[in-house]
Amino acid sequence: MDQAYELRAGKLGFLSGPRPEKDEDLALQLLTDSIIELCQYARSKGNLVLSLETFDDETDKKCLIGSNRLAVEVAKEVRKVDLSFGLMLDLSHLPMQRENCKDALTIARDYINHAHIGNCYIKNKHDPAYGDQHLRFGYPGSENDVDELSEYLRVLLEIGYIGEGSKNIVAFEVKPVGNENQKWL
Repeated sequence: MDQAYELRAGKLGFLSGPRPEKDEDLALQLLTDSIIELCQYARSKGNLVLSLETFDDETDKKCLIGSNRLAVEVAKEVRKVDLSFGLMLDLSHLPMQRENCKDALTIARDYINHAHIGNCYIKNKHDPAYGDQHLRFGYPGSENDVDELSEYLRVLLEIGYIGEGSKNIVAFEVKPVGNENQKWL
């Protein structure tokens, strides 16, 4: 966080860490308490906004905060202390979270402070693209393409996250898989 301030960052995103095999309720309480402490520290130094990114809880990263419904529960508690705290939702994570775009974004609508757009692949664990690798749209067998991207943007517009006059952040995450970058040379 100190480095984020040194770099004059406006926002700092982070994930929850791994999902425990037991005592998930205790882990959620400890996470919430830790985020509150981080928010208080951030406020003592300036106006850095914190953003918890939701990930999968079973597929790739196996994070404590996998579902957006669970993320909202945590965000509600943290917002009692820091109104700027929010959630970062990523199109590439939704298939791994077993959530559809409309439900996830609608559930989290009041807490989203950052949106990512990407793709994932979850059909074969042995494929180099498996998991949250930010592969290109159109990668064979991948989860997101034009239709899913269009739906994500449409729902972000419907819930008021983007639109005329909005200054909310939407960022793409895309990188080559394996030797794909060599094909473009």
